[in-house]
Amino acid sequence: MQSRLQQIPTGYRPAKKTLDVVNAVRWARHHNVPIRMRSGHNSYEELSVVDDGIIIDMSDMHRGDVDRKRGTATVQNGIRGGTLHGSWLQ
Repeated sequence: MQSRLQQIPTGYRPAKKTLDVVNAVRWARHHNVPIRMRSGHNSYEELSVVDDGIIIDMSDMHRGDVDRKRGTATVQNGIRGGTLHGSWLQ
């Protein structure tokens, strides 16, 4: 079995906005290339590593909004748990 550490992606796409993600997914589908999402500039558990595929890094997508009246939060994929818990939910 090949170690995940030996996997080599075809490309890496940092996303700063939703359209960046949409375009990367469209490109990958058109070229039949596997996709892995990454939300923190790294892959501690190496789950976002892929052979011959692209990595979409959503670390810079870390905005969010809390609607206290409705009791809901809408966040982008790159937000970190500590930021969400520490500053918004108190």
